[in-house]
Amino acid sequence: MRQQKLVPSGSTFLSKQTICSNQQRFAYAGDSHVYIYDLKTFRLEKILPFCDVSVTHILFHPTNPSIIGCLAMDSTFEIWDLSTEKNLFTFEMDKGIKHIDWNEGDTNLISFVFKRSVLVDDLRILDIITKKQEKPFSVSEEITISKWNPKKQRQLAMGTIEGIIYIYDMDTKAKQMMDKNIQLPVVDLCWNPGENLIIAQYENGIMTMYSTESCNLAMIFEKQPTGISSFSWVDNISGDIVTSTNKVGALRLWNASNPVPKDMIKVGPHGISSIAPIKGKQAVFLLQFKNGQVTVFNLRKRKILFQTEVAHTCQVQRCAINPNNHLKMATVGYDNSIRIWDSNEMTVVNIIEDRGSKGEKDNQINALAWQLIQSNPQDEILVLGTAAGFVKLVDVKKNKIAQKLEISYFLKYDHNKLEITKSINLNDPVRSVSWNPQKPNIVAAGLFNGSIILIDSESYKINQELVGCTDKVLCLKWHPQFDYILASGSSDNFVRVWDTKNNGHKNLEYHKSRVRSLSWNHELPWLLISGGDDSFLGMWDIRSNKLIYETYEPCISTSSFTMHPKKPFTLVSSHLDNSLIFWDLMSIPDVFQTQMKFLLDLGLVETLCDSHDQMIPEVKGKLSGEQSKNLLTQIRKQSQIERLVQVLKYFNQQDGDLELWYMISIMSGKGPTQEATNSRVFHIQDSTSAYKSKAQDLQQVSGLKLLGTALSKKEDRLKESANLMLKSGSFQDYCEIMMQLNNYEAAIAVAPKVSLKYWHNSIRKYIDYLTEISQKPQVNESGKYIDPQQEKVHYLLLLNQVEEAAQIMHQRGETQDALMVKSLHMSGGIFQDTLSRHERFQANSLQSIKSINDLGPNDKQLDEFTVAQAQKKFNQNLPILSSAIHLSLQDSKKAIQKLLLSNNLEYAFAVSKMFMPRSLDYVSTLLILKALESESANISQKLIETIQDNRLKTMLESVFELNQTENDEEQKKQGVQDTVYDQLAAKNVKRASKIAINQFRTDESAGCFKAQTFEAFYLLGLFDLDQLPDDIFAETLQCFFVLGALKALYFRMFGMFRTLVEFAKDTCLYQTFNTLKDLSKFNDQDLMKEVNDKSNSFIQKNMQQLLQFTAQYLPMFDEPIQIKHTWIHCTKKIEREESEMEYSKLTGAIIKTVTYSYFLINLQSPGFLLEEDQEVANLEEALDLAMLMPLSPVTQTCKRRIIPY
Repeated sequence: MRQQKLVPSGSTFLSKQTICSNQQRFAYAGDSHVYIYDLKTFRLEKILPFCDVSVTHILFHPTNPSIIGCLAMDSTFEIWDLSTEKNLFTFEMDKGIKHIDWNEGDTNLISFVFKRSVLVDDLRILDIITKKQEKPFSVSEEITISKWNPKKQRQLAMGTIEGIIYIYDMDTKAKQMMDKNIQLPVVDLCWNPGENLIIAQYENGIMTMYSTESCNLAMIFEKQPTGISSFSWVDNISGDIVTSTNKVGALRLWNASNPVPKDMIKVGPHGISSIAPIKGKQAVFLLQFKNGQVTVFNLRKRKILFQTEVAHTCQVQRCAINPNNHLKMATVGYDNSIRIWDSNEMTVVNIIEDRGSKGEKDNQINALAWQLIQSNPQDEILVLGTAAGFVKLVDVKKNKIAQKLEISYFLKYDHNKLEITKSINLNDPVRSVSWNPQKPNIVAAGLFNGSIILIDSESYKINQELVGCTDKVLCLKWHPQFDYILASGSSDNFVRVWDTKNNGHKNLEYHKSRVRSLSWNHELPWLLISGGDDSFLGMWDIRSNKLIYETYEPCISTSSFTMHPKKPFTLVSSHLDNSLIFWDLMSIPDVFQTQMKFLLDLGLVETLCDSHDQMIPEVKGKLSGEQSKNLLTQIRKQSQIERLVQVLKYFNQQDGDLELWYMISIMSGKGPTQEATNSRVFHIQDSTSAYKSKAQDLQQVSGLKLLGTALSKKEDRLKESANLMLKSGSFQDYCEIMMQLNNYEAAIAVAPKVSLKYWHNSIRKYIDYLTEISQKPQVNESGKYIDPQQEKVHYLLLLNQVEEAAQIMHQRGETQDALMVKSLHMSGGIFQDTLSRHERFQANSLQSIKSINDLGPNDKQLDEFTVAQAQKKFNQNLPILSSAIHLSLQDSKKAIQKLLLSNNLEYAFAVSKMFMPRSLDYVSTLLILKALESESANISQKLIETIQDNRLKTMLESVFELNQTENDEEQKKQGVQDTVYDQLAAKNVKRASKIAINQFRTDESAGCFKAQTFEAFYLLGLFDLDQLPDDIFAETLQCFFVLGALKALYFRMFGMFRTLVEFAKDTCLYQTFNTLKDLSKFNDQDLMKEVNDKSNSFIQKNMQQLLQFTAQYLPMFDEPIQIKHTWIHCTKKIEREESEMEYSKLTGAIIKTVTYSYFLINLQSPGFLLEEDQEVANLEEALDLAMLMPLSPVTQTCKRRIIPY
């Protein structure tokens, strides 16, 4: 199983301190986990699980961005180093902590405010070095909040329940009291980072400002009817203050000189519970919304930079995809909400809440089911069950609870109404229910006593009782194809498969805790998936009763599974840590084999069989579901490109698929797809019409449809529409919209009212003025903020200064806009010197740009922006979207690179076949090795037939034959030349190895390895070297180390270069390599300079030979570029406790322990060990290494092949 997407928990509201940030990262607490994001890429970097306890407060170290402190509900305070993933300190605190603050001046001190009691002081200072706690002084009032002064090392301010504010200096022991003006509890304080001012927030929403020098009240701000939930100074210069409210999703902007707010900024549909400034980024804030979302917001630009998913904030109990509309998925939990998801895009599209819920138990939704039989095709009905014993009927289309019954009987749904039909007394509480899809009148009920009752819903009689479970039956699942097979999971930790025909069962023993969820597969009838409270997911082959795959997610109890009704190898799991995980089943050999058979068009006999035949263990690589039969019928009538796309759609689901299919449709001449309007990137041929269409939609859309968003006001929609019109070159439309908004200054500046010369000179002067003021925030006469740089971009476009405008956008982090503007300019020449000449130039002078090959030597800026945007998405673990961005400029080469570097071989195979046939040999070679590993001989043979390079084809035929016969004896045949190629063709691997070693030694003495040597070891690496004698293997491995180190320099994989150098100590080149390694000890840039230095003859000669080699065998990498693999989901869950098992850093897949003192990862999660005392490398590093050499450097006697593909 491979994680396609992790939807983390929403942010919790156990305190105001469940979000925090520093210069490099931001974090939020999601119930029992802390999620840490990289601020540069917005990539979920690490997850810190606290398992069975909620996290109430988090805060980063004031100066070290890798250190974070976390307070749990059990009053345990832990300090973690994220870089080393070590727990530095653990403190057992008293209960009732209300607030924590870390001293910026003396970072050893942390203040804790407690709820006052007889035994607990309400303020303590913890010294994390001495581990001592002290109470600095006593006050009669209860302290509610404390904040350290960022400018004075050991001074802090405290607010009390009586409304008094104290300033205390720990060095001088001096205590000052601010003027007491408001007799209400102080709930928050904030020091001004630049001046001696402090603002205070009181319980009723009043905000005041004090001078800390005079202790006098400086300002009482206007009380807001919606209250204030959080506030902060915007910067240390302007005197601006920003506040939020729980009631609405808006920020108010104030200034210290004025008691009334000067602006209100709409940022979302939900109230904001907390805001936190991001250090080092001026006017950029972290916002915590009441729906659990966390947003990074640029206040000056009025722009959302990043937003987390709208996830649940309390235990997710169930998830289910609508069988009648597979685009809709529902999830429910203990936060009294139903979230409706787009199952393709994996995003929330709607939230439904029961505002008439009766108590806490009624908020806890335990059960969920979609209506199966629709009386009205337009209906979308959900049925929910709550912990309070209620059944709720939800109309998804109308976004409301339609009916609610307190009942535990058989119910009938007719004419949009639930009715009681029958009550059956089972003498024990029911814990789980499952209807038989093959016999709709049979329902299985699992009881608390361990019994399973089969009931006939027509006669209301108990047909059968299944006995064998020794504890509560928590989940039941009938087989979708066999009406007599039922699976159960129970509190006794067993999965059981029942034969209701013969009243027998099999026990599947693996889980260490309660089994909560089960799922059958519709195409592989022998496959059963289980999950429970032990954080493991298991995949079972019920034919042999064996566990065939396992994965581990630390501290995550699995509550339910749902299989995609149209994509049988896509699975969604819900978890009690509030998260959702989207999985694919590509790791199962049968799934890989059948996908390749469909891609290679091997036909009915090879791909499909009856479900009964599938239950025979010897039958492999075939499907038996109705959908696969329909797919085979459908693709027979389609072209090659349509067939390839249809097969990938059926077997896969990844973020970015929509964009990829859209690009392929354009490139194949079929025009944009129906879903193209939702695309996040547009093809260069389609960009003008696409952006103009977006702008027109904004003018026509109703405000009600955008209610609660930043575009709910008509004025804001028109402004955004004008912005899109200008960027798409529709200048007249831009002027019309701006005049409609009464912004005549902008309209006059665009339209040549007097003359073209006057218009041109006026614009030039205005741009010069904007350049002068570009470093200072500006406010116009209406009090609105103006961004001079943005204005400058607009007017540069009018003057046809596209390169300068695009460069400014790129520097501002608006690479997507820069890319779009440049694409539009090159595709149609829309930015020209005058409006009057626009049509003539477009018609007579300019040719449409269709691909990167049409770009002139001065137009590579467009390619630069495309590469930057694609790399950004690749770094965010969106490789399919990254590939689509390259295809927007029809750059197939870079698109295939991204697919290969993310281990999406089947996607790379299809795109190569469509648009870049010369790369097909390399991609097919990787697939052949993968097929041989999964024992798919027919697929290997078929792929070998497609190889165009005859030399490579001969090699792969030998690899295949040796794989089938295991013949590895050194032979001397007459007529076989003594070369590596010929000996390998004759299947003499041992002799070929000796020749390759001699060839290596010759080149080593000369100080330059020829392209033929790189080729020899590349071909040798295709073969399984397990049978080589240890001495020859050890020498061959040494050669691979050296050549791998040189390849690492070519691909700029400097981390891997440093690793491989350590294994090349016994070679003549070690001293040369070690010198290069020392260059990159502290900075890779120094090594980069040396690699690019033309005077370094050793590097340049070897790089030239490598260039020749890659041009022949790796055509997608035929130029030196920086290579870094990525895994689709590569978030690391930090282990908080020692365990006997080692876990992969990326997926949590269990690493098997073997008899020797090193570890090997199972086939589904490959990796390697660098030294016996080091951790197993992660999957990305395994992919990096596989590109450089085919063997794992565990020990010189370990012959472990690296085939992570």
